[in-house]
Amino acid sequence: MKKRVLAAICSFCILLTGCSLPFGNNADQNAASNASIAGGSTEASNEASSEASTEASSEASSDASAEASSDAAASASSDSDNKFGGTLTEASDEEMYTLSRLYKIVTYENYTYDDDKNITSRYSFESLMLIDDCKESNPDLYKTLYDLASDNGKTYKKYIEDFTDYAERNAQYKPEEALYYTVKVCPQRTADQYLSYYEFVEDNYSSDVLSSGLVTFKYGHTYDIYTGEVVKLSDVVTCTPKEFAAKVYEELTDAYPNNSDWNNAESDIQEYVTDSSKEYNWYFGVDGIHIVFNPGCFFSCNAYYEIVIEYNDEIVNKDYVYNPEEGYAYVDDELEFINDKSFSGTGLLSITYTQSKYHPYLGTAMTVTNGSKSATFDNIEFDINRAKIYHMVTAESKEYLYVFTDDDTDKQTLYVFDVSGKDIKAVGSQTFNDFWLDEGSGDYAGEPCFMGPDSMISVDKTNVFGTISYYFPATVSADGMPTKLTARCRILECSDKITAKEDIKASEVDKDGNVINESITVFEDSVVQPVYVDPEHYVDCLLEDGTVVRFEFTFEEDKVFVDGEDVNEIFDGLVYEDEE
Repeated sequence: MKKRVLAAICSFCILLTGCSLPFGNNADQNAASNASIAGGSTEASNEASSEASTEASSEASSDASAEASSDAAASASSDSDNKFGGTLTEASDEEMYTLSRLYKIVTYENYTYDDDKNITSRYSFESLMLIDDCKESNPDLYKTLYDLASDNGKTYKKYIEDFTDYAERNAQYKPEEALYYTVKVCPQRTADQYLSYYEFVEDNYSSDVLSSGLVTFKYGHTYDIYTGEVVKLSDVVTCTPKEFAAKVYEELTDAYPNNSDWNNAESDIQEYVTDSSKEYNWYFGVDGIHIVFNPGCFFSCNAYYEIVIEYNDEIVNKDYVYNPEEGYAYVDDELEFINDKSFSGTGLLSITYTQSKYHPYLGTAMTVTNGSKSATFDNIEFDINRAKIYHMVTAESKEYLYVFTDDDTDKQTLYVFDVSGKDIKAVGSQTFNDFWLDEGSGDYAGEPCFMGPDSMISVDKTNVFGTISYYFPATVSADGMPTKLTARCRILECSDKITAKEDIKASEVDKDGNVINESITVFEDSVVQPVYVDPEHYVDCLLEDGTVVRFEFTFEEDKVFVDGEDVNEIFDGLVYEDEE
């Protein structure tokens, strides 16, 4: 059984006074936040920040993985048959550039439970990064996200130790109150030159909020994908800081009329013009520029206030208007699973689950509801705390909910709902035998992050040449289900050292997979390193002299053949998961 433990490299941007620190982006301040944690101090936080603590806690109970099922070749010809139906789509140059920006979410999670399997504490952090294969094509953005993750990772050990200690005390004296500190990455603008997302924080643990119950925060991040630099609000709007402050106050009072929090808000907002230490907390949404005021900014409550300045407003620089004609994706923090026993309808798009009789955090059915319309997947099992929900909107204005779930194994299931019409439809589901990217990166292994209908990435496994974990780009097909963009998939993990037991016939291919020599011989004792695979047809391997060769497969019952012989008879070093 493999343990998958991911480092806590969340952006520690909690700035619990709530004020994003006049025109600019608060990402730099977030990364260097010195928030006081549960009785800790600024000094303690700074001390923790100076420690290199990227080791993961082995007690992360939610990251346990089960052994994969295994007959070495039994699933070889079938494990790819049920993946991504439809016709393969050739990616255009523009699409391939989009695919050079493929993202992952790196998560550290630690749960504790009582004897009845109810959660007593949850410490969960997410961080957005580019996958390792995008480092060369997007070096600046890769470095920006990597550095942010690395800096935040230095503080995690101190925080997890404090949290664990406090959770133990809390379970003794307040067993009915679960302890939470969670940070969720919510991508918003993903389909053009700008990457914008916010971190959604739920917290009833930190010292500044302990007496307030569960408090929520948002922290925006916006970057230029070409330069990796933070986008400044002063470039996005064309008015003066004073005029902008007046606009913000107008939007706040319009959005939240008759609110006593605004008694002194106008003068407080004007401080963003005069006080150089203050900076608006903002991000690009699908609909416009979102300005967020977190608890503690100039009011006292348990949630943030948020306004939207639409892209067609005269103060918005037209160079920053968002018009994702080819479709887009986003994550909505308000769309979370609700127990169907306590759901009475909201009139809005909602998702509910039927609770398992064995564990309160497991669901056996999920239902999406909008008004009187609904659709359900039942007779399933998933962990509601680990589900990820994406809104996927296509160029044809079709909208789908992509719901990813897992159940403490390395398998992940995608459930697709069509929510674009008057009726809601349960379109279909797909199960993947793996979902981890960049495991060789240690602390920076993560799950795929879907950033748009033409910028998706998925992971799977096959046993055609030893156990191979691979990833592939995909797009949303006409029926809403994902379809592979290419049959040739990049290998993530495979057997370490494979050698030929005899001379074997193969073909030679270039770096793009085009055959340039139809017949060459791979000599006995040659070391072959798998780099690409089409699970139904071939594996491309790198030789020690730099040549890339293709071994084509044929299948007979539960066996895989290359050059007319069983792969296990002509290659040494093929390792299958059940043998590890």
